Amino acid sequence: MPKRKRHAERAKRERSAVPVAPAAKYRIAQTAEDVTQLAAWLQDPSRETPVVLISRDDATGVPLTDPERVAEEPADVWLLEPDATFAFTDTFDRSVTVYGGASRIFPVGTEWRTDCLASPRFLPSLGERQQTSLLAELGRMTRPSPEPDPESDSAGYTMLRTLAEAQALARELLSDSRTDPVVIITISRSANAPYVDASNVANELAGFARVYVMETNAVSWAFSDLLPPGGDIYGGASRVYPPGSAWANDVYSVPIRFANNADEGERTAELLISDALRHAPPIEHQSTTSIQTSQASGTVTGVVAGQALVTLDDGQIAHSRPELVAGGIGAERVFTTGQRVEGTYHPRQHRLDPTRQSAKDVLAEVAVSDVILVRTVSIKREQCLVEPFPGFRVEMPAEHVTGDSLIDLRGLMTVGEVFPVVVQ
Repeated sequence: MPKRKRHAERAKRERSAVPVAPAAKYRIAQTAEDVTQLAAWLQDPSRETPVVLISRDDATGVPLTDPERVAEEPADVWLLEPDATFAFTDTFDRSVTVYGGASRIFPVGTEWRTDCLASPRFLPSLGERQQTSLLAELGRMTRPSPEPDPESDSAGYTMLRTLAEAQALARELLSDSRTDPVVIITISRSANAPYVDASNVANELAGFARVYVMETNAVSWAFSDLLPPGGDIYGGASRVYPPGSAWANDVYSVPIRFANNADEGERTAELLISDALRHAPPIEHQSTTSIQTSQASGTVTGVVAGQALVTLDDGQIAHSRPELVAGGIGAERVFTTGQRVEGTYHPRQHRLDPTRQSAKDVLAEVAVSDVILVRTVSIKREQCLVEPFPGFRVEMPAEHVTGDSLIDLRGLMTVGEVFPVVVQ
């Protein structure tokens, strides 16, 4: 072979051996023109894969979610540079924008244009968990839909399976217009199911509260991200959120119930039921289930595990909960052996909900000089607040309690104490 030809062949081989950088697996939106292309693709009816939009962290300039890693999944990945975020916001609106280290998944279709919850967002506050959460939700979107859970459907509780569902519930918990308690039972990372029997809780609370079950994963993080610090729930713990949003101003007023095994789960279930019933006004307790109820009466045969056992007039055994009569008062102060009880009987739960009289009707029978029992609600130096009937409160000055207005009541009484008074 001539020397010139051999040299040319060697140069060709050397050129072919030089590694060529692969094409980027994701696209970068830097300019308004890039955003225009991105916006057109997001709204393209022929798009068959989710779009993942990732922004850079303000502090470090580095995305918290690696676009290269996400691009390995069945999705179109875009890195939105800071200069392009304004153009993106102007194209759509702030409800679906992405900036400052946040990431977002835009599912197939255009539902996200009218419902921002349809495009789950992953905030910088998630830190290292952001990528894990995003990949988990992306996997859920691209996997075939699982078969419906027949157990949850028949048992009355709802599984929170998606970020959008968890975020929607979190927003509802912060709404002033919510009128019913909400129970959330979470599943520990090390378990496949909650230690608390969710079906039992839902059965007992049918018509009184809604019950949800949530795993400890990206779904629980999305839920927690929208609630005030300390107001979330995860890791196998459970909680009852009372009606309205006032609880968010004092998250510690809403107790967290823990269960680390099945035995503790039974006790936690009872606490959750009690918490939920205590937040529903007893006088308004009306079951909304389709299960037929009937009026019944019976006799209390004892108080066991914080409930009254009632033998109905037809011989059936039922239980009655004190929370359905008066919140915050123990069963032994509401029921006594031999007491006659009448109310609404729920055959599925074997529960008798006692008919409650109003304070007006009961106290109308009280006359001056009668001696009645009252329960202490709060105590100050110069006065105390008492209830002669659950929910009906009366202020009593120190002189009416001790005969001396200078005595500090805080050293003589305790909250919850019951004592006799003479009606004046």
